[in-house]
Amino acid sequence: MVKVVQQLNVYLENEPGILAKLAEAFHRKNINIIGMCISEATEWGVLRLIVDNVREARRLIRRLTGKEPSITPLLEVLLPNVPGALKNTTKKLARRKINIHYA
Repeated sequence: MVKVVQQLNVYLENEPGILAKLAEAFHRKNINIIGMCISEATEWGVLRLIVDNVREARRLIRRLTGKEPSITPLLEVLLPNVPGALKNTTKKLARRKINIHYA
């Protein structure tokens, strides 16, 4: 199954507890984190989130970090748990000239 979803992106300081603080706030507001990716450097990292309530998650991130998360549309692809599923899907995407920036 493939669908377009909104991804939240925010630069955060690379410090202990920042992700725990966000996770706690999301839990209190009953926001489910569907997917997450962190690209980190020495002092800063980029947190990328797919959540079930983008508006509320964006508000919480803004309030807790003082940073404005950007939103990026992306394809969410659910793969079956069988050998060859990734191969088949990536070949289809390549034929359609769709690049995978990160997974």
